[in-house]
Amino acid sequence: DNDGRTDALVMDLEGQPLLLRNQLRGGNWLGIRLVGRRSNRDGLGARVVVEAGGKTQRFECQTSGSLLSAHDPRVLAGLGEAHAAEQINVRWPSGRVTRRARIAANQYITIHEEAGGA
Repeated sequence: DNDGRTDALVMDLEGQPLLLRNQLRGGNWLGIRLVGRRSNRDGLGARVVVEAGGKTQRFECQTSGSLLSAHDPRVLAGLGEAHAAEQINVRWPSGRVTRRARIAANQYITIHEEAGGA
């Protein structure tokens, strides 16, 4: 439901699907959707570093988790008390690097891989 709280959908071959909605109140968050131009379209394999509130988090954009499972390709970073990410660095599979600074919390953003340059 795009509220920054991770939900889960559980499928069982012999039963009904089960939707587990996270209703807990938490800290601030930032969701990042990647769009590749030179790399693959969904940015799969890109390394994302988010700096916020004096802490650094590292992610890899992927959709796989374990056998017969999948998840949202967007990166979801918990920011805690921070109201913004001071710095976001994306290292694309192509080797290019994209940087963004001072991104407000509690929203989803899209970062595009630049088409030119190194």
